[in-house]
Amino acid sequence: MKADPLPIEGIDYVEVYVGNAKQASYFYQKGFGFAPVAYSGPETGVKDKTSYLMQQGDMRLLLTSALVPDHPIARFVLTHGDGVADIALRVKDVEWTYKEAVKRGAKGIRDPTVLKDNSGYLKGCAISAYGDTVHTFIERDQYRGVFAPGFTPIKGKADPVGLQKVDHVVANVEEGKMEYWVEFYGKVFGFSQLISFDDKDISTEYSALRSKVVHNSSSTVKFPINEPAPGRRKSQIQEYLDYFKGAGVQHLAIATNDLVFTVTHLQQRGIEFLNTPDSYYEGLTKRVSGMSTPHPCRQRREGLHAANIHKTPPGQANPILRTHTKKRKRILRKGKLQGPIRVDRTRTSKARQPLTTHETGHVQRTRKTDQDPTRTALGQLDPRPSRHSKPKQPARSQDLKTHNKTIQVVIHSRPSREWNEGHGGPAEIVLANLQPPRPGEDA
Repeated sequence: MKADPLPIEGIDYVEVYVGNAKQASYFYQKGFGFAPVAYSGPETGVKDKTSYLMQQGDMRLLLTSALVPDHPIARFVLTHGDGVADIALRVKDVEWTYKEAVKRGAKGIRDPTVLKDNSGYLKGCAISAYGDTVHTFIERDQYRGVFAPGFTPIKGKADPVGLQKVDHVVANVEEGKMEYWVEFYGKVFGFSQLISFDDKDISTEYSALRSKVVHNSSSTVKFPINEPAPGRRKSQIQEYLDYFKGAGVQHLAIATNDLVFTVTHLQQRGIEFLNTPDSYYEGLTKRVSGMSTPHPCRQRREGLHAANIHKTPPGQANPILRTHTKKRKRILRKGKLQGPIRVDRTRTSKARQPLTTHETGHVQRTRKTDQDPTRTALGQLDPRPSRHSKPKQPARSQDLKTHNKTIQVVIHSRPSREWNEGHGGPAEIVLANLQPPRPGEDA
């Protein structure tokens, strides 16, 4: 049942409880390009926890750690690992919103309070959601500070990758509970159902799930809600519930205006991506109307490292191959390049470094570049095709543009690689699904 909508303007911030906030802030800054904006901790008068506010575009992540062992944040991390704990929503009137939400059946966990400092005041309250997740309502029209009282501005360099805002927040709930939470958001928040999927729509040979998406009237807040469905093996949603020890936020989906640019820069920083099967792209035009082929993500998957390499037109300057040795070997071995090239080793070593033994079979070296304008100090590509394969035309850069796509970032506890053993062991944060998901996973 849908009630009159609460006056929710959008997602104000997402708070992630972590074991080490300082370490996590460094990871999100260096890996994902978030800028550190504000800090709260003992130095600012907060004795029991420490927080770092990170921002990129209109998206704000609040990374928080407990400083005492019996703190609720410490118990959350001990039970669930690092994960999203609070999806804060911006409203115009905190008192009315809280009173109305409780009246409609929400469980209040923090009454409206006023926080003040020299920059003004803001109001906040909180209600309970699925599992240990909460929704904080924030009213900040009368506050002009960096974030909130108790926070001080911090400066830090950031190299953004094009992340713009939170597109949606996905919840995993217990089997049989999806309809309950869909009704909860309809009755309490006034959200309406946007779309639904059953186990026939989202399933593989072994795993299945059911999902419904609720959103506010302006679609600035979207919450897909998943529950496990029976399959030949345990559902991926049930695996999450077992490991996370209850319902919780499965992942954040982050919008970007240029998907290829974002993914390229994230990969350069060591962020790992899921491999997407060809069948996903083969059926993409049937699932998404207006999608042209070939899709840019598939082009990138098939070798976008060669996007800046073209056959040299007569009388024009040689193009530059901007890639490292292993990728260049692979390109040369497959015979993808025909005509003279100049190699710029900007990523792995100094320019004008001698070529490897393998490359000398394809590149003829010369020392006097002024004798032949098509030659360089590194050499000239042998115009003969490789014996390994037929020459193929590489993808051109103008085919790589894409707009208004969404990438997904999974932030929850799963067995993963250690982030920094010298700072308390593995961070246990999985950051994946940055490319479109496999069939059977949440889109």
